[in-house]
Amino acid sequence: MLELKNTYQVDFSIDNSLRTVLEFNEGMYTESENIVNIVNVNSILVNIDIITGSYINGSMQTTIYSFFPDVSTGFKIIEKPAHKISTSDVK
Repeated sequence: MLELKNTYQVDFSIDNSLRTVLEFNEGMYTESENIVNIVNVNSILVNIDIITGSYINGSMQTTIYSFFPDVSTGFKIIEKPAHKISTSDVK
């Protein structure tokens, strides 16, 4: 389930977004209308526009983290990166 705090929203109106993977309809969401179906997902890439230097299949990407969800459909994904990098580690 998609659950957001305060007045946050997720915009799933953008083509080629996580919307298609999670099987949501196009639109703005404050909570999910159905259980997320991620059984056929090989991995989830977490991207952010302010970084460079990551490569996926030889192509430069803005990926800061990648993982395989190890829960069944309908269960909450809890994922914590094993190695955290602080801004003091970046040269």
